[in-house]
Amino acid sequence: MINRFRVTIIFLTIFYLSIAGAINAGNRVQVEILSRNENFSVIQNKIFIALKFTITPGWHIYWKNPGDSGIPPKIKWNLPEGFSYGEIQWPAPERIEVAGLVNYGFHDEIYLVTNLSAPPGFSGEIKVESKIEWLVCRESCIPEDTTITFTISSEKSVSYNKKWNNVENFLSDHSTVLLNEESITASATDSSVIVTGLPDLVDTSYYFFPSAPGIFDNLRKPVLSENDQENTLEIFYDQYYSGKPEKIAGLFLSGKNNSEKFEINIPLIEELKNETASFYLLVIILLSAFAGGLILNIMPCVLPVLSLKVFSILKGGQSTKSEIFSRTLYYTLGILTAFWILTALMLLLKSGGEQIGWGFQLQYPQFVIVLIFFFFVFALNLLGLFEAGASFTRISADKKGKSHKAESFLSGLLAVVVATPCTAPFMGTALGFTLTQPAWVTALVFTFLGLGLASPFMLFVLFPSLTRYMPKPGNWMELFKNLMGFLLLATIIWLIWVLEKQTGGETLTYLFAGLLITSLGAWIAGKWNQPVKKRIIRWTAISIFTLLIVSGVMITIHGMNNQSVTETAKKSEDGWNRFEQQKIDNLINKNEKIFIDFTAAWCLSCQVNKKTALTGDEIDNFFQENEIHLFRADWTKRDTEITRALASYNRNSVPLYVFLTPENNYEPVILPEILTKEIVTDYILNKGE
Repeated sequence: MINRFRVTIIFLTIFYLSIAGAINAGNRVQVEILSRNENFSVIQNKIFIALKFTITPGWHIYWKNPGDSGIPPKIKWNLPEGFSYGEIQWPAPERIEVAGLVNYGFHDEIYLVTNLSAPPGFSGEIKVESKIEWLVCRESCIPEDTTITFTISSEKSVSYNKKWNNVENFLSDHSTVLLNEESITASATDSSVIVTGLPDLVDTSYYFFPSAPGIFDNLRKPVLSENDQENTLEIFYDQYYSGKPEKIAGLFLSGKNNSEKFEINIPLIEELKNETASFYLLVIILLSAFAGGLILNIMPCVLPVLSLKVFSILKGGQSTKSEIFSRTLYYTLGILTAFWILTALMLLLKSGGEQIGWGFQLQYPQFVIVLIFFFFVFALNLLGLFEAGASFTRISADKKGKSHKAESFLSGLLAVVVATPCTAPFMGTALGFTLTQPAWVTALVFTFLGLGLASPFMLFVLFPSLTRYMPKPGNWMELFKNLMGFLLLATIIWLIWVLEKQTGGETLTYLFAGLLITSLGAWIAGKWNQPVKKRIIRWTAISIFTLLIVSGVMITIHGMNNQSVTETAKKSEDGWNRFEQQKIDNLINKNEKIFIDFTAAWCLSCQVNKKTALTGDEIDNFFQENEIHLFRADWTKRDTEITRALASYNRNSVPLYVFLTPENNYEPVILPEILTKEIVTDYILNKGE
């Protein structure tokens, strides 16, 4: 509701402020009234009227459903007693995107056709007045109006108005095919309306224009599914719409220059229960989520927490079976808690109008900065610069076992935080399924994802005898701990690279200064936070350490906020175009082949695929020989256009690789999350078959 309120305030502000600019400025739209017969004569008690709107180039007016903002033209008739007016015939509109809003309207020139009805026995002449009001917009919006007076005649001997030929040609170009209940059906779900039985299309470019405002999501493109049995179109509700429509009405346009126009106006049949009605589908999705979580353990983005996991297993070699059970239980609980928090946060942000997806937190450079400092402090601890006492990184356990629980629980939390940048096989389908599901299904999918991530440790609970194969404790554990510290430093290098992609090189100067201050704090903690020191000295050292860490983080964020904005992430790479949906739509209209790489700098599996499968002379030559246009959708920073594009393929995570070709009627060919050059060429040559 906050988002809708914000849009309304912005629109009304522009609307009223622009009135001042309209004074003495002259109309941007000229209106002329025409009739089919000369002298506006009545034939069989009817007179057909057309209002011709000539719009100044660069400006636009609105359709009967203006979309996210705007006001449609209104005609106020001042008719004598006994006269009446008919409905307006609205031509198909254009889709107009402005500042993240989607409007429906017209440019250049249009005709709005209607009719007047005279009472029986009308004769003579009578004057009729019509006041026409409209809103015309470009950067600003200006309300305009005009009043037209004309005389209606009952004279029979009149000639045809030659100007009406232009009206007839316009109506012919904008004529629609009515799809009634005999050919199509429509059903309501919890989040959408599904229209079934659409005719085969000559082109895969399409859009739906709802007749009524406020019901359907104007930004989100409906999903068209074509197969041998039937074609279906799923149209999603607006996020603020809480009811259930009684009918579906609108225009469905397809083809080059909207050559195919279908009008839909049918009641909805019985309510469906969305995809949740399919128990077996839900089981498959949950198994996919579990498998994806399991595979996530070996994905490159989990490298930062492998040290924690391996270290915890090694400590199990000197623990009792009950301690192994306790560690595993709390590690699993930490993972599940993190996934539940993540689920709640995603649902909350989506309810507020935000468009987010898997790994969204790493799109915020502030989060990346905090993560860098956390890993840096942890690495210094593993390298022996200071001891963390009873923290979760400590090798020795206290007698009560409380540190074991805290350590395992925090290890589970951290595993999820760092694992989210990657999408393992099977995860993309499971996560995409949640886009159209109620909250409880989303929570269930994320729970199974967490169980899959924790499942390797759960083996020690199911099979306690595995603990006998754990190595014995010894001095080598200190060496292992140091090696894990260097592994975390390598992870920090990767995160610094991600931060540079997001904010530019100037931030790194402040970052290194902050890390230097943090190193000083760690040295102070290591020097004076020792059991032999007095309590006041130890607490002073810890306080200084904490203060310096916070100072380092704040210095970095302050430096980031004060530097010049970089456009690095927006630049095209050699051979690859920056993602723009409009360019892709234009290429589809030209029957071109397209390959889209949805990626992000913080997604390690994306970067591995880029280096091993999408880079090199061999794959470059393959793309050129097959005349494939390459697009890279960089999701490193928040980008609503890319988020909407992901959603159109039923995905909310990266990596995603999509091949579009006219040979496959532009049915998206989705490649696996893990690529090789052979996989890429095989999927493209065989169109995913």
